[in-house]
Amino acid sequence: MTENDSDLNKQMILKYSSKKLDLDSATKNTINRNKELVVFTRYANWLTTKEFSFIVNLIATKNNIDTKNENAMKRFEKQHFPYGKRFNSISNINSKGYFAVTIYHTPYIIVMHHKEKSENAYILSLQGSWDDYSHYSIVAGNIKRLGWTEPTLIQRVLINVITQGHNIIGLAQTGSGKTAAYLIPIIVKLVEANRVQDKERNPSVLVLSPIRELSQQIVEHFEKLSPNKTLVALAIIGGKNISEQFCNMLQGVDLISATPGRLLDFLSRSYITFSACDTIVIDEADEMLNLNFFDDIDKIFASVNEDSQIIMISATFADKLLNLATSYFKKPIIFQITADNTGKTKIQEKFIQVSTNEKYYALQDILKNEIKKTLLFVNKKHIASKLSASLSNNFGFVLCIHGGKPQEVRESILSSFKNSQNSILITTDVMGRGIDIVDIDIVINYELPPTFEIYLHRIGRTGRAGRSGTAITFYDPVVDHEELPKFKERIKKFDSLHTQTNNFSNDLILE
Repeated sequence: MTENDSDLNKQMILKYSSKKLDLDSATKNTINRNKELVVFTRYANWLTTKEFSFIVNLIATKNNIDTKNENAMKRFEKQHFPYGKRFNSISNINSKGYFAVTIYHTPYIIVMHHKEKSENAYILSLQGSWDDYSHYSIVAGNIKRLGWTEPTLIQRVLINVITQGHNIIGLAQTGSGKTAAYLIPIIVKLVEANRVQDKERNPSVLVLSPIRELSQQIVEHFEKLSPNKTLVALAIIGGKNISEQFCNMLQGVDLISATPGRLLDFLSRSYITFSACDTIVIDEADEMLNLNFFDDIDKIFASVNEDSQIIMISATFADKLLNLATSYFKKPIIFQITADNTGKTKIQEKFIQVSTNEKYYALQDILKNEIKKTLLFVNKKHIASKLSASLSNNFGFVLCIHGGKPQEVRESILSSFKNSQNSILITTDVMGRGIDIVDIDIVINYELPPTFEIYLHRIGRTGRAGRSGTAITFYDPVVDHEELPKFKERIKKFDSLHTQTNNFSNDLILE
C-alpha cells in the first residue's frame, strides 16, 4: 500500500467521524495504525461506489490479487465481500431509526450510517486479545481453562457494545461464539452489581431460546464462565417438574434461561417477577420466528421493564425478523457478520445426487468408510425412528433424538453422544439447534433441508472451534424439485463429482 493510499484510507475513516467528537488518544492511535476498526455514525451518506471499490482494491492488493484482472476481482469480491451490495436493504431498516453495521470477511473497515443527521458518532476498536478488555480479569481464569486463546470476531464486536448498555441485534453464523459474546459482559455486570438481596423469583437476566436443550446449554456455559458459585443460573423448561423448578428458583437466581412456553406457565402462576430484570436476551431469534414463538414473546415482554437492555442473537438474516424486532427495541445497533468472518473453520461440502430408493444404501456406504462422530439430519420424526432401527443392526452405537422423546431421554442421548468418539446421532432440525458439540466430524443431510438457512444451520454443527468437518447432502431431482432451486449454486459448486473445500477461515493478509 502506498503512502497516498494510507492517507486516503485515514481520510475515508475520519470522514465518518463527527468533527465535534473528541477522540481519545487510544482511538487516534488505532486509526493511525490502520488496525481493524468499526466506525458507525449517524450521517446520511452510504459508502459511495468509489469508496467501496477502494476498500476491495486495497484488500485485493494486500492479498496479491491482480486488480487489473476483471474476472479475478469479481471472484475476489464475491468471496470476501458477499454482502457488499446489501446497503439498500439495510437502509430500509435504518429509516425506522436503527443503526446497522455490516462486517465484511476482511474486518478492515466497517461503516454504518443512519439516515437522520446527528452530531453523535461512535468509534469501536476491535480488540484482538482477551487482555485488551478492561473487565477481562473477572472471567480470565475460566476463559483460559476453556482453552479460548483469543476472542472470535462476534465476541470482539459485541462484548464492548453490550457492556456499554446498547440494545443489540447480532447476526452471525452458527459456531461463531455468540453465546459467550453475550454471557461474558452479562457475568461481568452481575459480578460488579454484587446483588445479594431479593433474588428469590426475581432474576436480573432473562435469556429466551426456542428449545430446551439450548436453554440448558446456556446455563452450562454460564456456569463454566462464572468466576464463583454465588452467581446462579437456572433453566426453566418444559419436560421438567414445574414445582421442583419453582423451589430451585426460591433459593435465589441471577439468570433464568427459559423456553417461552414454560416461562408463560410461571408467569400465569405468579411464580416469577421481573422487577429487577435489566437484561433480556433472545437467542436463536430466527428459529423463534420459524416456530411462531413471537406471540409468546409479546406476552413475556408485557411483564418486563421497558428500559431493559435487549440483545437479540440470530444466525440468519431475515427482513421479517428485524421488522418484528421494532416492537421490542429502542434504536438497537444491528451487527451483521458475514459468514466468512465467524471463525477459523473448514467445512468440506459434498452434494450427492441419488434416487430415494437408493439413498439408504448410499448412506450405508458412507458410514462404512467414515467411522467417526456423525450427525445425521432428517426432516421428519418417523424417518428418524426408522433409520435408527435399521442402522442399529449394522453400525451398533446409533442414537436417535427428536422432540417426541421425553426430556430425560433426550438429555441422556445427548450426553451419550457427546461423550462418545465414534457414534451416529439421528436428529431433526428442531433438536439440531440444541446440539453444541465441538468434535462432530460429519454432518449428513439424509434429505434436502426445506430452506437454505436450515442447511447452513445443519452444516454449522461441524467444523466448530477451529476444527475441520465434512457436510454431505443427498438430493433427488425428482422428489426435491421444489427445493432444488434454492440450492442450485451450492450444488453446482459442491457436487460430489467436483467437491471443493469451503474455507471459512479468515486467512486474508491484513497487515
